[in-house]
Amino acid sequence: MRRWPRSFDQSVSLQVRQVRRLLQHAEEQVPFYRRAYREAGFSASQFASLEDMRKIPLTSREQRQALPEEELLASSAHRAKLIVKRTSGSSGRPLNVLRSRLELAVCQFVNWQMHKEIGTRMRDGRVSVALLRGQVKQRWHRRFGIFPMDWLDVRLPVQEIVTRLCETKPDILICPSSTAAWLANGMTPENRRVFRPRIVLTWGDTISEEMRNEIREAFQAKVVDFYGSHETRMIAVQCPETGLYHLFENMTAVEVLRDGEPAEEGQEGEVVVTPLWSYAMPIIRYRQGDIVKLGPKPCPCGASVRTLAGIQGRVLDMIPIPGGGEIHPYNLIRPVVSEMKWVRRFQFVQESPRALRLLLVPAERPSNEQVTSAVGALESRLSGQMEIRAELVEEIPVPPGGKYCPYLSLQRQESWRKSKRD
Repeated sequence: MRRWPRSFDQSVSLQVRQVRRLLQHAEEQVPFYRRAYREAGFSASQFASLEDMRKIPLTSREQRQALPEEELLASSAHRAKLIVKRTSGSSGRPLNVLRSRLELAVCQFVNWQMHKEIGTRMRDGRVSVALLRGQVKQRWHRRFGIFPMDWLDVRLPVQEIVTRLCETKPDILICPSSTAAWLANGMTPENRRVFRPRIVLTWGDTISEEMRNEIREAFQAKVVDFYGSHETRMIAVQCPETGLYHLFENMTAVEVLRDGEPAEEGQEGEVVVTPLWSYAMPIIRYRQGDIVKLGPKPCPCGASVRTLAGIQGRVLDMIPIPGGGEIHPYNLIRPVVSEMKWVRRFQFVQESPRALRLLLVPAERPSNEQVTSAVGALESRLSGQMEIRAELVEEIPVPPGGKYCPYLSLQRQESWRKSKRD
């Protein structure tokens, strides 16, 4: 499987064939899609170009959760032989995704392509900092001596994680961007001299320019972000030359919709995805719940793929401003980073439409004046329209999936509560 066809037109043509094949399979073998297409007056035989995607009904996580599993599985799939992956639940709504071993092998191959694209080597030492559940297997490293990977639990104290990184000195550090920024903040001058990975590979949550600079300075390493999900696996990886995100169009068909219509270059919109290699449990025109900015096509670096200019975060993460409008929580990061050098970790919790509670884990005890000054800087970012109350705490719990959430909106909290009730 080539990473890119020779031209952008070839890339589009290849994707049209893959989508048509998937649509025909879903129409013939999956009860949910057969019924949905019939109700929408759509048939897979009508699909001739990517413009025809808008004829296909959109699907959502809530919709899939409400259906019995047999409605979503292909009739040719053998349930007992499928691998069940449960989404992290960071949105508050975990979901089961079933794949065959062949589909997982394709996902792994694309993951290797991503690593090759950003400049990693098969024998590079890798350490992932994430939430650990049980023993992690290293089949490829044990069998062939390639792709070695170690894991550190994100629940460990920051200095213990940093000490272990200094001892093992991996070539590649892999973790959510907020975790990487947290580790960067915990690096002492001596740590920075000892541990210098070649690449810090971030994932899982939105990375701001402030966070990127902090991570790059602390580790003296190239910072590369990649974008994916449990439902789709790999979606995009950051271009080492331009900073744009290359879409993995041989893996996932990606739409960016603005008010239900395709977004133009430079516009923000909601991501809708169709994993092209999910045949056991097809996922077609699935509302990912993220906001992104559409980039140029093809990438100026010469890759014959479409690009994303930025990934703004989940729809649930936006902070509604009283009186209309909204702001992304990462716009509040600069005051935390610049005004609160004494903070080890933080989290915004929305308590009402007009109030935010700021949880702060201090590295050292701040003065009252420091806290007051920092809160004032944050309130000015919100034009005084929201009240911010700071609270010093010993620790912030790790959320479902181990992806630290810097901001808990009212919607996200209600979604989590509903998930627990269900």
